[in-house]
Formats: sequence, structure tokens, C-alpha cells
Amino acid sequence: MTKITLTKIGFFNPGRLTDQEIEMSFIARKELFENLLGNVIDNDEQSIPQHLLIIGQRGMGKTSLLVRLAVELKKEKYKDFFIPLVFPEEQYNIDKLSKFWLNSLDALADALDREDQNTLVDEIDVRISQLTKVESDKEQSTYKAFKEWCNKVGKRPVLLVDNLNLIFDKITVEEQHRLRGILMEKGAPIMVGASSNTMKDTSDYGAPFYDAFDIQYLTKLNLEESLLLLKNLGEITGKSEINQSLSTNRGRMTALHQLTGGTPRSLTMLFPLISGGFSQEIQDDLEALLDIITPLYKARFEELPPQMQVILDAIALNWDPVSLEELRNSTELTNAKLSPQLKRLVDVGWIQKLKSTKTKGGLYEISERFFNVWYLMRRSSRRQKRELYCLSKFLEVFYGEAVESIATKRLLLQQDNKNDLTLNLALAEAVKQPELRDQLKRKTYKKLIELGKYDNSIHDDFNIPKEYIKDSNANKVFELISWWVESRPESTVKLANHLIKNEGSDLKALGYLMSARCKTKLFDYQEAETDYLKALKSGINSNTIWKALGSLYMDNLYDYFKAEKVYLKYISNDKADKDIWIKLGDLYHYSLEKFREAEKAYLKTTQIDHFYPTVWFRLGDLYKDHLLDFKKAEKAYLKEIEINQNRSYIVIIYNKLGTIYQDQVKDYEKAKDYFAKALKIDEHNEDPPDNSNIEPFNRVEDARIFYNKQTSISSDQHIVLFNLTFLLVDKLNRFSEASQLIQQNQDNKGFEDSYSLIQMLLEYRRDNFGLAKTHLLDALQFIQGKIPDKSKIDWWRTGAIVSKMGYSQHFTEVLEESGYDIIMRPYYEAIKAYDEKDADLYLNTVAAEVREPAKQIFEWMKKYNDEI
Repeated sequence: MTKITLTKIGFFNPGRLTDQEIEMSFIARKELFENLLGNVIDNDEQSIPQHLLIIGQRGMGKTSLLVRLAVELKKEKYKDFFIPLVFPEEQYNIDKLSKFWLNSLDALADALDREDQNTLVDEIDVRISQLTKVESDKEQSTYKAFKEWCNKVGKRPVLLVDNLNLIFDKITVEEQHRLRGILMEKGAPIMVGASSNTMKDTSDYGAPFYDAFDIQYLTKLNLEESLLLLKNLGEITGKSEINQSLSTNRGRMTALHQLTGGTPRSLTMLFPLISGGFSQEIQDDLEALLDIITPLYKARFEELPPQMQVILDAIALNWDPVSLEELRNSTELTNAKLSPQLKRLVDVGWIQKLKSTKTKGGLYEISERFFNVWYLMRRSSRRQKRELYCLSKFLEVFYGEAVESIATKRLLLQQDNKNDLTLNLALAEAVKQPELRDQLKRKTYKKLIELGKYDNSIHDDFNIPKEYIKDSNANKVFELISWWVESRPESTVKLANHLIKNEGSDLKALGYLMSARCKTKLFDYQEAETDYLKALKSGINSNTIWKALGSLYMDNLYDYFKAEKVYLKYISNDKADKDIWIKLGDLYHYSLEKFREAEKAYLKTTQIDHFYPTVWFRLGDLYKDHLLDFKKAEKAYLKEIEINQNRSYIVIIYNKLGTIYQDQVKDYEKAKDYFAKALKIDEHNEDPPDNSNIEPFNRVEDARIFYNKQTSISSDQHIVLFNLTFLLVDKLNRFSEASQLIQQNQDNKGFEDSYSLIQMLLEYRRDNFGLAKTHLLDALQFIQGKIPDKSKIDWWRTGAIVSKMGYSQHFTEVLEESGYDIIMRPYYEAIKAYDEKDADLYLNTVAAEVREPAKQIFEWMKKYNDEI
């Protein structure tokens, strides 16, 4: 595939790319593009066209969509019927309708010029020159000329008009009516317009273009779409190593995505900065991106009239949405001067208006959120910069690395000591993805077996499962070869190169396979991919190679779309391989999040082998967590119990079934039955259910029996004891028993914040605000502005409990006094929102970057309290 250089990646002018480059780089709005194209090509020669309008803030990809449509309509299957006419992004010369038709004629000449129809182009240029000299009725004569030339060319024009709102602003209402009359004729030009804001000319009843357009709105890209865009840029620029970086830095990327507003432009600008890896601190990545975008934002801002600059400055510096009254005070402008300027800024897309409980007139905020971030960093006081920095750190923690991300990182590390390997095994138990868990265990046990050859204490300290110890002679030979590949990869590469030079295709293919395995162990995944592809060309045992290549894409390069293609290719050769179906299911389930496709793949595995271990377990998780079909989840889990005699799996399954009946079905008696089965089956169950949301008990003795049993067998008694203490404080009102229990849990190393939060709640119950404040400050001092992942739920439910108890005002006052209303602002705002009659309207008063995570925390707290 042809690569695009980084310097050609279009931030602002995608039209400078070749047609091939435009098509390669267009990834983010494919479904919308297909819909728009379908609407255009559905028009026959004499149909009354359905015109299209794309509305989105700056940087959302409107221009890219128009350019992509132009590329497609120039292709062989459409070019005899349609001719796409591309206009400059801003047509500054238009102040009357006749100039629009002149520009259309000029765009037609440009389109013919690209087709090398030089004679026609010269004739059109002469005609344009004549039309500019026409003294009267220029509008009619220019459109007539445009129509005649379109008929002469014999193709239906598609007018791809960017910033259509600016054109409508400059022509009169009467001209708009005449334009609509032309566009509604049979065989009229098809207009596909773009605008940065909703146009009253199209939305107000009675307006000239009311109901004339099929309108499509461009919203910000979600995280997965943003990651796909960045990965595609990596592919087309030869920087595919970004896939691994994005996978192992998901928390960082999520925070940057939130701060940059999810616009394709800002993500494209971010790509060159992170293609070689993220900086150590999120602030460095953010400031580098701000530096690149400065010339554009500075020029755009300075183009505005002075009074608009003053207003925009006040809105941006406030960061949170601002009322008309606040703007009047900060700008010293009267309502008579402010209102029309605000309307204009809304119309051209600089700002947007929000409803709010704060004021009847609504609130105003900057539409392009990354512009607001840029402006704050360049123009604001030291305190505001600190506030933004604190938010970026909070977002990174809030969306922080899950256990899977940490496990993925550790797979890439070289670990040779017992402590690291012990940590790997503990981490593997916490990983939810079966494939990732098995990978980490397999790598760790292999390393332990290797170390055990020289250190006899390994076998005393670690109980290595038999499944990882190979006994047969064949397996011993395989182990020896694997040992050379893993322990002497550099030497083995020499042997592989010798085989590759051999003329026999079998030996050459074997050499490439050995080389690919060695390079995988040496973390040279790109070279490993190259060797696998060469082995495929050699043509030996291609199914084995396809499977290995798929694993490389999935487990090492994190290029899930290539992995999907490889697995499907393998399946086309061997549909009866149950292992590949389950791999495909895991890919859809855990990586691509195509849950229905995952279901099909898992069910295919069961058709090939109804008793295949763990497939029913995976199906249960899929139904439980994503497809939300709890009956099917229960059926799949019970089927796994039938065929899998692994006691650990059975315990885990019963706990999952208990959680389903506890959290989803609300059948607490049945939940208790399943949890009791888990406890009865395995006296050494170390996987207690997560009871952080709601407890399936309505009597304290039931809770005590359950939790006392858990504390005797759990590997992490702190979590169980904290769950029981929260239960006693919040739901059962047994404060003295909670106090006794928390005193038994004073050895709380690593959980000091959770311990202090419970102490705070107990003091609130006694109306002892002084001690409550002391305990809250202790918790804040321990976390140092970064909520640990293991106690995150305790902070969320503490917020819910203090809100329900009526102590949220005191709680938030302590946060304000200690500066944590800034450091943990989304958390702070979520608690503030809880006391409001309309939380959504309250959250409209805070900056968009804060609003989204605050809303998620608020909804979690509300659900927690509603379910109690």
C-alpha cells in the first residue's frame, strides 16, 4: 500500500491531497459518507433532487466529507452521470446570487480542467469574462449560462458548498427564495452544503429553505472512533507501532480525547506528536498539541472585529458557561451591544447557547472545546492553568488503566526475579479477559520452569500446574526448541537465516517461521510480521502460519482489524478448527466490541465441540456484561458447570450468577443461594463477588454470616470488611457495630483513604463535623489528588451516601477549603449536582470537559442510592 508522509496529513485543507490519499485517510465518518453518497446517486437525470446539509462545529470533518464525496463521484461508475463541483471553503466574493452562479461556472471549469478537457475550459473562461461585463439581469444570465454548460457536458452537477451559512447570510431573502425555486426544479443541480451551525434559513417555519435539506449532524467522535482514526493514520503513514502505544496508554488517550473534544482535526494534529510514543506526563502531550495549533487559532481569533474579540475573551477565560449578566459585568458592554454580537457568534459557530437553572436567558460557552483549552493555557491566570492541569490528571485517573492494560504492559517486560513473577500470577487472577489471563500465566510459568533449571527453590515456592509441565518425549523436544527460541533468540536467528538461504521451499518457510518466532520474543513485531508473510508466500502449512500471524496481530501489534482479516482467512481454509473460532470470538468480544459477532463465533465453537472448556463461560460473560440477556447468561454459565470440573471456574460462575440476581434481576434470595453455593463448593475461594453497588441482604445477620465467611477465606479481607462496614453504616443503620468492625480493620495499609472515609461517615452520623472534616482531610492527604483504582468505588459511594444523608454541603465545603474542588472537580461537581432539582441543567453551568465525567459519577451515585 502506498504510504503518505506525515507532512501531507491534512489538518485544514484536505483538498491538497491526491484522490487516492483522500480515500486512504478517510476513516472516521464512513457510514455517514455512504448515506450521503446513496442519497446523491439515487437521483436520476430528471428527478427533483433531495438536497443535503451537514452541520458540525469547526474541525468535525465537514470539509473532508465534501472532498471525499467529490473523489467518489469522479470514479468510473459515477462519472458519466454526475460531475462534482468543489468550491473554496470561504467564498468571500459572494454578496449576491449572480456571483454564486459565476463561482459555480468557475467550479465547472475546474472540474473539466482536472479531466484535461482544455478546449471546453477555455470556452468557459471566455464566457465567464463576458458575464462579468453584463450590466443588467446578471443573475438570470449567469444561471442560464451555467445550466447551458451543464447540459453541454451532459452530467448532473453536484454542488459541494462549504460554509453554506455564510453564503445565505450575504444574499437577500428574495434571492434565497429564487435559489430555492431553481433547486426544486426537475433535473436541477444537487446541493450538498456544510455549515458550522444550525441555519435559521433551513429550520424556521416560513424561511426560504425550510424543510428543503436532509440535515445530518456531526457529533464528536467517541473514544473508539478516535482510536480507529489514529490507528488508520499509523497504517497509512507507516507508523503502525502507534497501535501498541494506544493500547497500553488507554487512560492517557481517553483524557486527551476528552480535552481535545473528539474532533477529527485535533486528533489528526495529535497523531504526529504521539506516533513515536506518549510523553511521561499528559501535560507535555497537551502543551505540544497546543503549540502546533497556535498559528491557526491565533489567526482565526484576530480576524474577528474588536468587540467580538472582547466578548469571546470573556467567555473563554470563564471556561464554565457564562450568563448574559456575567458578560455584561466583565465586558462592560450593554445588553443592546452584547445581544447582537452573541447572536452572530452563535450563528458562525464560535459559541453555543445552553439552557440552565442559573439564568432564564441561558448560558454561553465556546463551541470548539480545544480552542477554549488553548486560550486558557495562553491567556489565563496561573490558577486557571493549574485548574486545567488538575483536570487533565483527574481525567487520566478517572478513565485510567484497567487491570487489562497493566497486564498487557507486563507481557512486554523482561522479568527474571521471583517478585515480578509473583506479581504477574496475582495480576493474572484479576484479569477478566481469558486470553490475556492465559497469556500472562503461560509466560510466567514458562519463565519459572526456565529458572527452575538453575534454582531448586522455584519448585518449592511455586506450585506450577501440571498442564504447563510437558512430560512426553515429543513435548520435551518441543520444549528444547522453544527454550532456544525464547532463551537464545539471537543465536536461533542465525540458524533461521541459514534455512532461509536454502533453495528448498520447505526449509525456507521453516526458516521464516523460526525467524518470526525469535523476533516476536525480541519484541521486534514489525519484522516478525514481515517474516510470517514471507513464510506464507513459501506456501508450506499455511493454516499454521495464518494462525500464528493472527495471534501476532491480536496479542502483540494490537491491530485488531488485521487480526480479524487473518482469522477469517484461516477460517475460509478450515471451518472446523474450534480454537480459531474461539480466538475470533475473543477478538470480537474483548477488542473490537462486536458483541453479536462474538456470540456467533462462540456458538460456532459449541457446534464443533459442545463440550469445549470455557466457551460457555465466555458466552455467559458476553450475555451478562454486553448483550444483557441474563437468562441466556445463566443458561451458559450452568452449561459451563456441567462440562468443566475446574473448581475455581465453578466458584467464579456461581459468584457471577449471584451478581446477576443481585444487581440485575433483583431476586436477592436466589442471589444468596448462588453466593452460598460458591462458598460451599470451595472453602478456599479467593474470588468474592463485587458487592459495591447493592447488597442482596435485608437482615444484618445474613450479611454478617456471608461476610464473616468471606473474611475467613478471601485473599483481600480489606475489601470484604469495607463492604460490610458500608452496609452497616448506610443501609442497616447499625453504627456501633460498624465502629467495632472498623476498629478491627485498623491494619489497613494501602486502604487508608477508604478507612478514613468510613470514619468520616460515622462521625457525620454523630453530627460531629469537626472529626468528620479531619477524617476527610486524612483521606485526601493519602491520595494526593489521585484516587487509587482499588478505592475508586469507595469515593463514589461516599459521595452518594453524604448526599443522601444531607451532609453534602459540609463535605463540598471541605473540598473547597483544601483545593480539591479544583483537583477533583468532576467529583466535586457530581456531588453538587446531586442537591439540584435538575442535575442536567446544573451541569450545563460547568465546562464541557468537566461536565461529561461529572455526569458519569453523578449517574453512578444516583443509581447506587436508588437501588438501596
